[in-house]
Amino acid sequence: MIDFGLSVQVSQVVKSYDSGLSPLKGVSFSLEPGKFLALIGPSGCGKTTLLKMIAHLREPSSGEIKVGKEKTDKERRVAYVFQDAYLLPWRKVLENVTLPLEILGASKVERELKARKALERVGLIDFESYYPANLSGGMKMRVSLARSLVNNPNLLLLDEPFAALDEVTRLRLDQDLRNLWAESQMTVVFVTHSISEAAFLSDRIIMLSTKTGKIQHDIINPLPKNRTLETRALSEFSQLTQDLFLRFQELEA
Repeated sequence: MIDFGLSVQVSQVVKSYDSGLSPLKGVSFSLEPGKFLALIGPSGCGKTTLLKMIAHLREPSSGEIKVGKEKTDKERRVAYVFQDAYLLPWRKVLENVTLPLEILGASKVERELKARKALERVGLIDFESYYPANLSGGMKMRVSLARSLVNNPNLLLLDEPFAALDEVTRLRLDQDLRNLWAESQMTVVFVTHSISEAAFLSDRIIMLSTKTGKIQHDIINPLPKNRTLETRALSEFSQLTQDLFLRFQELEA
């Protein structure tokens, strides 16, 4: 039984703004520890807003979000990966990855030990002395991912982190992220506009509607747990992506 990841409970969450815009109008779902959830839907449906509320970067107008209900605050280790890498250009790769541990007051020895382990997990251990300016876009995102992993999170939240990358790099990072999730047993919530990315990465897909401000579809991913690049060539993968595409079209009709 997986018990490392954090559970997420979203109950009748509403988000409204003074402008009158209300992207979320009563969203509810439960996410078990150790699951990989993809959030998809048209632009403006509230995907990123919901993700930020799960991270407590924003507060709901009404409703409630509980993260790790049986965990103490110290046991809740939540990491957030943005669409941009947001690396500090004056700090080398290793120093960028140690930043969260510096904020927590960890010793230099502990910071560097954990940072090197995180860089090894994302395949960048040989680049710890490089500055961000000398890295490709994909490598910068790997550094951002390593920084999010450095404190061994039990909930990882990602907001379209690979959207700006070329297709080949994106496919590789999708595979890397899937492997990291499988070995860590953390809970993951991943926002994406890509139907094929959601299908490959997740074991559950929630599709939000701009018109209703609620969950329109909640789908259990039927693909096998062990996935490789060859998974995308399976008839089951094609069938799933086609089904998601048709449902997505209905939302925008």
